[in-house]
Amino acid sequence: MEVVVEGLPSAAARVLLKHYRIDERHSNAYTAWKEMGSPQNPTPDQYARLSPPGSCRCSKAAVALDRRGSARVEFSLPRQACRC
Repeated sequence: MEVVVEGLPSAAARVLLKHYRIDERHSNAYTAWKEMGSPQNPTPDQYARLSPPGSCRCSKAAVALDRRGSARVEFSLPRQACRC
């Protein structure tokens, strides 16, 4: 997948990209629940691990801009995944 952001200030050399996603390994309460042994009645500690505040996980990267003020980022997005 490729994302292009245009119209950024051309005076900037780089921008900080925050990439949020939900897939099998990121921000997925169902996967975490299965790894806990699929408890029918999670303890308060387990429940907190399943739904932490702001639970959509983020990765950050500096992205270089081209001369026109555009940033281009390529990444793979697995099946049954989404960007937040």
